[in-house]
Amino acid sequence: MLSHQEAENLCERLKELSCTNRKAGNGLFGFVLRGEPQDQKSAYNYHIAECEYCRVALQLYRYKRDAARLVTKWEKAKEILAKAPTDPGILRRDLGNGTMAYFQPSSQPKRGTTVLVASSGEFLLVDEQSVEQFHGLQVS
Repeated sequence: MLSHQEAENLCERLKELSCTNRKAGNGLFGFVLRGEPQDQKSAYNYHIAECEYCRVALQLYRYKRDAARLVTKWEKAKEILAKAPTDPGILRRDLGNGTMAYFQPSSQPKRGTTVLVASSGEFLLVDEQSVEQFHGLQVS
């Protein structure tokens, strides 16, 4: 993942560039907004390779998308931990070495969000899992 400073530098660089092929560039951004389907990836690789503007814009988009996902996961983990002491629906397990696991069921049967927390308070995992996966967790 890019650092914040690298992202800022790319933003500045982007202001100096323009797309070398507007039609391909417009298609590229549609492709990205559809989640970058694998079956269409080869069609855009050439344009990404030849056009610095689109390459830089794509890097920035991915950086911001990934950062937003991390923030969303972190906020979900904080919410689960805040509810854990009083919500009987949240499962808790002590995995040893000060690591705790929490599982909040979702609306899907036998699925939910698992949060692993180190003794330092650091989130080791925030992920959608089955309750069976939660019960099978071990500290490595």
